[in-house]
Amino acid sequence: GSSPHTIRLTSPLVAPTEKDTVIDGGDRITLDGQGSTQILRSWRENFRVNDRFVAVQRLSMVNGRDAGTNFVPRNGSSTCAWGYKDGGGGAIFTRDVNVKVWGVTFENNRGPDLGPDVAGGAIYMMGAKTLSVINSTFRNNVASNGGAIGVLHVASTITASTFENNRAIGQLANFANATDPSGAPCPVFNHEGQGGAGGLGGAFYSDG
Repeated sequence: GSSPHTIRLTSPLVAPTEKDTVIDGGDRITLDGQGSTQILRSWRENFRVNDRFVAVQRLSMVNGRDAGTNFVPRNGSSTCAWGYKDGGGGAIFTRDVNVKVWGVTFENNRGPDLGPDVAGGAIYMMGAKTLSVINSTFRNNVASNGGAIGVLHVASTITASTFENNRAIGQLANFANATDPSGAPCPVFNHEGQGGAGGLGGAFYSDG
């Protein structure tokens, strides 16, 4: 219909990986994760080989949540890496699926709170070829890294878009050659000798 409408989700929408997908809200639709679920995801095991894309346009994506998985607690005051090993993208997560965003408002989405390799309060992508964001707004999104957007090995283009009050809330960044209090190399987290638990890129974080 012609009136604004909110779709409240209890589980993520899953886009196919072998064909292009377009989700168009006609400037009327809000997708609401209700603070409990990621809104949209698409996943392939490969890394930077797929040309297919998921496009979102003319809608709002709000209150998405990805809490992360494989949590490792901090060892006392050690700077060896801790937090969540995997996760990100409160609103959108893809692996080896490209993303196009046009005219979308992302607000109050949240990714994992701690971890050196988790990111993206609103969007997290890994091992994809391209991210394109045009004419969109990111407001009050939060994650360990990349309060609004986090990418790993993704070429990103952001045009005519606004970032307001997004936050990276991790701690001690993400660094190599970390040692424990005894001077020994830190145990393997996602990488050998990894330290820190995030805090990079209040609005945008690109790794790799």
